[in-house]
Amino acid sequence: MNRNFNRIAHIGLVFLGLANLLMRDVGMAGAVLGLALAFDPFDTQQPWGERSVIQKTWLLALLAATLGLIAYSIIARN
Repeated sequence: MNRNFNRIAHIGLVFLGLANLLMRDVGMAGAVLGLALAFDPFDTQQPWGERSVIQKTWLLALLAATLGLIAYSIIARN
């Protein structure tokens, strides 16, 4: 895919996820942030081992937030 499209889609989905979180829709926020992971804003041709620490940290933090929000929404329902 086009790198600019990925970057725009990633940023848009992150902001949409944060907006859902502000509206206290935790499950939807987790789902949208998980979707943002599909649109890698960095160079997709670069292998994981060659990425900078900042890029790895951003993607892993987003993954942790996604899993945490989804787990919280599942636990909060019970």
